[in-house]
Amino acid sequence: MATLPPVPKAILYYNPHSVWSSAGMYVFLIEEKGYGIDELELKTVDLKSGENFAPAYLRINPHGTVPTLVVPLEKTLGTGIPNKYRALSDTKLILEFLDKSRSAASRTHTTSLAPAPALAPATISLAEIYNKIISLLHSSSIDFINTEAVTPEELAAKARGPRAAYIKERQAALEKYRMSQEGQDAPDIFKRVWEKHLAENSFIIRVYEAADKPSSELNALQLEEREAFFRRSIQVWTTVNDILARVEAEMVGPYVLGDQLALVDLHLGAWLSRLFYVSAAEPEALGDTMKSAFSNLEKMQGHTDDRALNLGPKIRDFWHTLKQRDSWHKVYDELH
Repeated sequence: MATLPPVPKAILYYNPHSVWSSAGMYVFLIEEKGYGIDELELKTVDLKSGENFAPAYLRINPHGTVPTLVVPLEKTLGTGIPNKYRALSDTKLILEFLDKSRSAASRTHTTSLAPAPALAPATISLAEIYNKIISLLHSSSIDFINTEAVTPEELAAKARGPRAAYIKERQAALEKYRMSQEGQDAPDIFKRVWEKHLAENSFIIRVYEAADKPSSELNALQLEEREAFFRRSIQVWTTVNDILARVEAEMVGPYVLGDQLALVDLHLGAWLSRLFYVSAAEPEALGDTMKSAFSNLEKMQGHTDDRALNLGPKIRDFWHTLKQRDSWHKVYDELH
């Protein structure tokens, strides 16, 4: 009997060592769903070198965001049919796809014998909470780059840290892509992505380069840009504070939707992880940051317009409950 060809696998483009790309959220789900090591192909995107802005990656995801999940279209899975694919770059859609793909009804190339619990909300009322909280967490008004500092002292410390080197390296990569022959011939949508990030990085680099100067020694433009940087940071923290309060009011506990882990918990866990990471005074492994997560975040009191952070008991209980899971330690202990 002839051996049937394997069902084509989905490919997850991600960065396994960076909480900034929310990679942990996706690998956490893969662990919880019991995917086998050969059921999903993982391809690393080097964010530090700006690989997510390379023309080859932009052809997959023209926004340059990470992760991206490339999935085979169901109608092209039959024998003798050329496989066709589509790319998912929306976080909610990626997690929902991975949740549904490992089930009794799925055509995924399943080899793992591990349980595959359903993580989608089971009722209409829980689905409403799920959608509301995910919408809050992925608000377009939140840019964690702008949580760097709200005082000259914080700014000077950040400018001497790895974040400044990270941004400069990405800036060099963007310039290389833009000036290459392939970049000159690239579609306009690619060029707009490069220009957008070049402008944003240039602003942050200029602010960092003047970070050691007292305000009295700045010229008019430098002073204006520093104050704009601080205003943006305070606005981000104020938005974050509002989200913390609204999530606290909506969630059931100990997980967001009750006693069982659900997809929305992965969103909230990754969001809090990122928040705790940027609130750390010094760069450290995320696993170490988590040990002092709330104490670090509480130091951000005064970074918001209302001068207080809404760290309610349900969010605290959620965090400590989530950290007990084996899958959490497999994923987050090694992230940076």
